[in-house]
Amino acid sequence: MAYDFESETEPSQPESARTSRARRRARRRGISFWIGFLILVVLGVGAAAVLFGWSPGDSSNSSLGPAVTTAAPTTTAPPLPAPHAYKVTDGVNVRSGPATSTQIISTVQKGFEVLVVCAVDGETINVNGGSTNQWVKVSVDNKTGFVTAAYVDTGPAISDTNQIGRCPP
Repeated sequence: MAYDFESETEPSQPESARTSRARRRARRRGISFWIGFLILVVLGVGAAAVLFGWSPGDSSNSSLGPAVTTAAPTTTAPPLPAPHAYKVTDGVNVRSGPATSTQIISTVQKGFEVLVVCAVDGETINVNGGSTNQWVKVSVDNKTGFVTAAYVDTGPAISDTNQIGRCPP
């Protein structure tokens, strides 16, 4: 006599083939239900991971909250030396950028001083003694702009980054 695992009792008479097939179909449907349920759960967790930025192996984020990323460290330029005052050797225009095509912000008369903040390469200017592409960022009358280094008496300081630093990009 066969043991009936579902009722945990011994059957009183042998099971018919039809009843046996019906029981197997019901068992398969139950298994199919649980497999489908597990697939839906896995898909739901995957969708939540995509929506909330969680990835497997991310031990720093144990909940399904937004992913936290840290920015790569940026390299900073060395600090600029303190600005120094230099005399202007001719009347000059203070411009918004290191080129003659940029807007004029102010003008400075010959012999007046400007506070040189830093130096930058810009448009090449032809002057009596040759040409230069060196421009200095200056502060004058509470305005900041650029003047070609050809008209500011910086001397050798223009080439010494310890005296006149390079402007950050």
